[in-house]
Amino acid sequence: MLRLDQEVNAMNASVAHAESNQDDDDFFSCATHNTQSHLQQHLVYLNDPSTEIQMLQNHPQVKQLFLKYNTVIPSSAPVERLFSTASLILTKHRNRLSDALFEKLLLLKANGLSGTQSTT
Repeated sequence: MLRLDQEVNAMNASVAHAESNQDDDDFFSCATHNTQSHLQQHLVYLNDPSTEIQMLQNHPQVKQLFLKYNTVIPSSAPVERLFSTASLILTKHRNRLSDALFEKLLLLKANGLSGTQSTT
């Protein structure tokens, strides 16, 4: 909790410094204050000792991000595509690949970084 207090005090000091500077445009100082408020709320979330999913009820902005980016893919097409790509890598001639190397090759191929694509 001491770490959170130190970070909040540092943020408040930077906001006060930005507000005291007369050369700054009012629009940007308002955006800085809003960003500092969001940053402060996220720091409270990160320093929350609870690890249960119900803790998101106390942090509405984090909950909103969680629901937006942690959703289930409604189709199996990406998984099928990944299995198809894996079958191109793990052939009967390459059956002794280690798990780590197979995973690396699969990720490179699936993300288009295998070097087989034309760069022109």
